[in-house]
Amino acid sequence: MPWYVAILEDDPLRVAGMLSILAHLLPTARPAVFDAVPPLRRFIADHGHQTVLISLDHDLTRPLVDPAQCTEADRGDGRDACDLLGALPPVCPVIVHSSNYGMAAIMVHHLRDRGWDVAVITPHSDVEYEWIDTDWRAEVERLIQTGAVYFASPTPTRDHAPTRAAHIARYARSTSPANRRPSASADPINRPRSVLRKNRRPSASPANCAAIRT
Repeated sequence: MPWYVAILEDDPLRVAGMLSILAHLLPTARPAVFDAVPPLRRFIADHGHQTVLISLDHDLTRPLVDPAQCTEADRGDGRDACDLLGALPPVCPVIVHSSNYGMAAIMVHHLRDRGWDVAVITPHSDVEYEWIDTDWRAEVERLIQTGAVYFASPTPTRDHAPTRAAHIARYARSTSPANRRPSASADPINRPRSVLRKNRRPSASPANCAAIRT
C-alpha cells in the first residue's frame, strides 16, 4: 500500500524545496501537492488513511496550476483545509507553514482542539526560502525520529507500529457503513465554518467522506 505526504502550497519554489527534502528523508512516500482545497478534499477522501504527513499553508493567491480542478471562488485557504481535517479523526501529524501568523495560530488551535498533532513553522521571509531547509526539514526529521512519521521511512520504528495501526483502524471504523449517519444534516464537511466551530469533536462518517469526494 502506498503512503503519501500531502502538501497544500501554491508557491512553486516552496514546493520544490519541500519535495527535495522529502525525497531525502522519506523516499518511499509519494508527495501529493495541491494549490487549492477542493482537490485536497478529494485526495483525503480517497487516501486519508494512507497519509503519513500533511503540511498546510494558509494564503493561496498565485494563479491556479490547473483551473479545471476548481474555480478561484471555490479555491479556499488553509483554514478551510483545517475545517476539512477537523471533521475527521486524526490520522497523521500536521505542519502548518505560513507567514500569515494570525491565521496560522487559528489553524493550529483548530486542529489541536480536535486531537490532531500539529506543529507550526513560520517562514522567515516570503522571498528567501532557507527556512524550508532548516526549520521545515528539522520538523520533518523530528517527526520521523519520534515515530510520528515512520511507515514511509527507510527505517521504520517497530515500537511505533501499533500506534500508526491504531490510527488507521480508527479511520477505517469511522468510515465504515455501520457508522453511517441517518441524516445529511449531520455532515460536518458541508456545514458552514461557524457551525463547525461549535462542535469540538465531529466524527468522520461515510456520508462525510462521500461529501468530500463531490
